[in-house]
Amino acid sequence: MTREAILKSTIEKLNKLPENKLIEVADFTTYLVENWEMKSLTAGIEQLASDSEAFSFLDEETLEYGLNDLKERY
Repeated sequence: MTREAILKSTIEKLNKLPENKLIEVADFTTYLVENWEMKSLTAGIEQLASDSEAFSFLDEETLEYGLNDLKERY
């Protein structure tokens, strides 16, 4: 089913609903859109962070610390 067919079918069904049910549908679609936008935004930020070189220093050789590096011993 194409997007246009889905929209047409949905609008036909919505036209049959009473006003209080249309308000419920409107609230639910608002929730769906906001949820989808938030997930898209989060995924975009995650992609930007993973593509960034800002944390590339973490891939470098790790420093090993020994007992001589301690300032206090317990």
